[in-house]
Amino acid sequence: MIANKRDVSTLVDLIQTYEGVKEKGTTFIFEEDIEEFLSYGELYEQARKLLYHLQKKGLKAKDEAVFQIMNIKSFIVSFWACVLGGIVPVPVSIENNEEHKIKLQKIMDLLSNPYIIADETGSKVIEDHIIKYPEELQLSSLVDKIIRVDELQDLYEDNGRIFESSSEDIAMIQFSSGSTGNPKGVLLSHKNILANSQALASRLNWTNKDKLLNWITLTHNMGMIACYLTSVLVGMNQYHMPTSLFIANPVLWFQKINTYRIDAVMSPNFGIKHFLMNFQDKMANDCRTHNSAKSKKINKLVDMSYDMGAMISDGDAVFLEKVIDQEKNLELKEALKELDEFLCE
Repeated sequence: MIANKRDVSTLVDLIQTYEGVKEKGTTFIFEEDIEEFLSYGELYEQARKLLYHLQKKGLKAKDEAVFQIMNIKSFIVSFWACVLGGIVPVPVSIENNEEHKIKLQKIMDLLSNPYIIADETGSKVIEDHIIKYPEELQLSSLVDKIIRVDELQDLYEDNGRIFESSSEDIAMIQFSSGSTGNPKGVLLSHKNILANSQALASRLNWTNKDKLLNWITLTHNMGMIACYLTSVLVGMNQYHMPTSLFIANPVLWFQKINTYRIDAVMSPNFGIKHFLMNFQDKMANDCRTHNSAKSKKINKLVDMSYDMGAMISDGDAVFLEKVIDQEKNLELKEALKELDEFLCE
């Protein structure tokens, strides 16, 4: 853990320790070949600029900001802008269905003075709700409280006023899904979050030399607190890809682990299963061009990738190395290398 984190008692203290830091930060993986690095120092500066615009729109300390933000970079900058201004972030997932409409309305009803911070995607979903359910007067009233973060972030003017938060102040509100009843909000203080992250980092022996890759949504506590905020606390370089990108291309997750030599990942069981099933499908499709004897042996190794505890034999390892050396199809060669690393490391 970084030495200058000893006196951190709030998330405001935490992000301020990174002022001017350029070598550490977050890489956002938007698509397979589209990435953007944002240093923690640049993040701090962008968050202060965004806070200025939020305060101009009327948000003040203790107000709640319900997030309807799909873009992960905008989500992160908005989070820190709120934290710096004492505004309480309320991350909520985006879904275009009636259940989401009901959940969003119930959450807004539970809060004291809520606004909605949205990007283009989140704003469109709310507008679609209003079109589909015009009789919902409460829902229509949300329009006046929507702030489009994607229209503000490039309007660099001044820095917002930083609020002097205490460790006991509410830093964010984490809501349950509401799938089994009314959504329930958990009030998380700065002290709560920092204690959680410090304990997790200590238990996992993370250091600022480690690198983390995450695909879990930042509206979930595993994605936001366990992965993102804990990495910030430790001072790790981290990489985030949208959940939708992982779902569409889970093998890319493994490729990025290899490309960036990642030290830490987190995933629920279904995520590992989703990756293995797609990895097996990719290998099975790629192996159809091989002769039957080679195909059977490769497919046997692919099947082993389902068993997290499987041990590859020396003979199979040598066989796989020869196949990789001889393979002319570059795409298949890369897939075979991934299989080799997965089974042998």
